[in-house]
Amino acid sequence: MFSVSDRSRTVASLPVLEHHFHDPLNSEPTMNRFTSHLIRTLALTAIAASAASAGVTTSIAKGKLKIAGGVDADVIAIIGTDFGSVAVTVDGSNAGEFSGVRDIDVKTGAGDDRLELVALQIGGSLRVKMGDGDDDLFARTVATPFVQPMIVGGDTDIALGGDVGDAVFADTDAIAFMNFMGNLTIRGVETSALNGGGTTPNLEARDIFVGGKLRMECDGGDVNDLQAEFSMLDDVMVGRTTKLAFGDEKDELSITHSQFAGKVSIRLRGGDDIVDFQNDATKFDAKVDVVGGSGFDSLIQTAGCEFAAAFAFPQMEFVP
Repeated sequence: MFSVSDRSRTVASLPVLEHHFHDPLNSEPTMNRFTSHLIRTLALTAIAASAASAGVTTSIAKGKLKIAGGVDADVIAIIGTDFGSVAVTVDGSNAGEFSGVRDIDVKTGAGDDRLELVALQIGGSLRVKMGDGDDDLFARTVATPFVQPMIVGGDTDIALGGDVGDAVFADTDAIAFMNFMGNLTIRGVETSALNGGGTTPNLEARDIFVGGKLRMECDGGDVNDLQAEFSMLDDVMVGRTTKLAFGDEKDELSITHSQFAGKVSIRLRGGDDIVDFQNDATKFDAKVDVVGGSGFDSLIQTAGCEFAAAFAFPQMEFVP
């Protein structure tokens, strides 16, 4: 996993996120996460089942899978095996296999926790709450041995504790897309990257789709750190409104190859902040407001963007 100090200001030099996922099924570095022993019919017929491993408990009732962590640092992986079916591992050990999953609710508890969401496919909601500690959430799709997209049919709400080091990363692989069909909310993070694939703001196979509203609140950094807290939206399609809010740290937001059907609001608040479109094509089909705050705020490299409505950049000291 790369540290905040390793993160670059350019998308081109951002590390490939897939390299930061350890394989929860194999100790060898391989892309074949869905081996034959995992892809099989899950013989779970009870309405409610439970399991426990290393202080982490799992239970399912009426289609809702609940996972609760303890006070220690945990590495939890939730791996989609079919639509509505998942396998859960804790620190690399099996913690349960479940079918008939509609909703997922995860609370990792205290400690420096890591949550990996691998090619989930559920029809309901996904709710994640990561408490105190330096926490990381990784979401990804996979392409081998066959394509496994990630689909969440309901709303997705991801809340971290707002601690230094808290991070959320989402990455797509090959032609495996990521689709949040409802609203996507991400709160309490220092660093975030929604990293789809493609080269244009048009609909492409590896894009990250948000059918509803996108809300992101980044506020977990250190105001005394000279390194900017980095957030990225690359190849992200949003069907409704988008609201991005930042804290009092020095923040840098990069938006590339994306499209926003609804109004976009970006509030920078404190710190010397930067919003950078990197001269890549991004389409804004409705109004865009970028509101600065205290500090010297800059908007740079907007040449490749398409703005359907007049835009406003109040309280920003540098606008090209």
